[in-house]
Amino acid sequence: MKTKEEILNQIYITSNDLKLLVPTLGKGRCVEIVKELRSDMEKEGMYVPKSKPLLASVKVFKKKLYVMM
Repeated sequence: MKTKEEILNQIYITSNDLKLLVPTLGKGRCVEIVKELRSDMEKEGMYVPKSKPLLASVKVFKKKLYVMM
């Protein structure tokens, strides 16, 4: 299992990683958050990987959500 530090040092985050960071969030909500982050990445002109599982930038995650945790 990954540690929080390992997840936050990655380039991309998955909904599973997010679930490890915030265990109180449901799996569905984690997927929604990753989709929101990907939308933000598109708006900023960042590369959005087409992959399964869905990936979002950890940098965008930290800027948008990590501050609230």
